[in-house]
Amino acid sequence: MKKAFSMIELIAVIVIVGIMTAVLLPRFSEDKLREVADQVLSHIRYTQHLAMIDDKYDPQKSDWYKERWQIFFSNSSDTALGNAWAYTIFSDAFTHTGKPDPSEIAVNPEDKTKRLTGGYTSGGTGIEYSDARATKAMNIERKFGIKDVVFSNCGSAAKRISFDDIGRPYYGDSSTATGPYDRLMSTQCRIQFCMTDCATAGEDEKITIAIEPETGYVHML
Repeated sequence: MKKAFSMIELIAVIVIVGIMTAVLLPRFSEDKLREVADQVLSHIRYTQHLAMIDDKYDPQKSDWYKERWQIFFSNSSDTALGNAWAYTIFSDAFTHTGKPDPSEIAVNPEDKTKRLTGGYTSGGTGIEYSDARATKAMNIERKFGIKDVVFSNCGSAAKRISFDDIGRPYYGDSSTATGPYDRLMSTQCRIQFCMTDCATAGEDEKITIAIEPETGYVHML
């Protein structure tokens, strides 16, 4: 005689699976948020390190400060895959367009064949996510499911942070700065990463990191 599950047993299994899913899904989101925060913290510190070892001061250039190392968050397009939140570490050299050309993007110290960008293209410049040179993990939407990035107290329109040779943080687009100390950060800058629209995201769907003025100390809130 063949044994089979009764209807009550099947319903019990479905209920148990549903409960486990409800418990585990928030934890999965929290883990992803912690992972993206840890990665971004590390890359902000690396951007500051690059700025401190690569002083851009040049008395022969009146706008030398526009070339400081910066970390730039953007929702940019990929011709093959479409839009996604990503970030790039670069020095805006040469013509100071505010856009990361491939030669301006930092080399990935863990893999010299790659550049520190999760994909950025605009007006034919940049490196797309589908490019072999891209560092895929820096595309935080495809890697971690981040759907929104919000800056507070640090130039919300231009989602960028740059550093000078002593590690002080600046906000906004360096290409439009009017002097070497323009946009020097004077208040704590906060960057929020959300699994959905930050305006409506629940506490378990977002995480915030902060950058302190003067020191550039970055930490998780």
